Amino acid sequence: MSQLAPSFSPCNGASGSNERRRSERRYRSHHLTHWHWGFRGRRHTARRAADQVTARVDHYPNSLFVVVLGVFLLSQADSVLTLMMVGSGRFVEMNPFMGMLLEWSPEVFVNVRSLLWGLVLVALVTVSTHHVFGKLRTTRVIYGLFIAYAVHSTSAVVLLQLVP
Repeated sequence: MSQLAPSFSPCNGASGSNERRRSERRYRSHHLTHWHWGFRGRRHTARRAADQVTARVDHYPNSLFVVVLGVFLLSQADSVLTLMMVGSGRFVEMNPFMGMLLEWSPEVFVNVRSLLWGLVLVALVTVSTHHVFGKLRTTRVIYGLFIAYAVHSTSAVVLLQLVP
């Protein structure tokens, strides 16, 4: 018969079964790797069946938020670059609707453009779990939009530097 080291239980001092429970216990790690709970919470589903009917919360990855914010900031930068290019007198706004707004007032141009991009981005995030053309996920469209806008803004900056 093997002899176990004494273990102390809160009730009666030593117990052999308590030793077994301690070894099988699973400890949760409390590292800083769980920082993401602050952004999306620990529970993604409701605990009770009655709560599942009324609980409707969409969870989006943090990377999607960063990319959408990047697209919006790039659109703001593009608005400023457009005002600079048109203000130089060497360029013309090709979009007739935006050209009309630009002739009306630069503030109206920037505000309407910001509003339109904000609405488009909210709509794209809302349908980000759906597929476009059957196979292409909408999140990929948002990422592609970010890349295209980054290239467009870079080319506008280069164009402004090249044209005197």
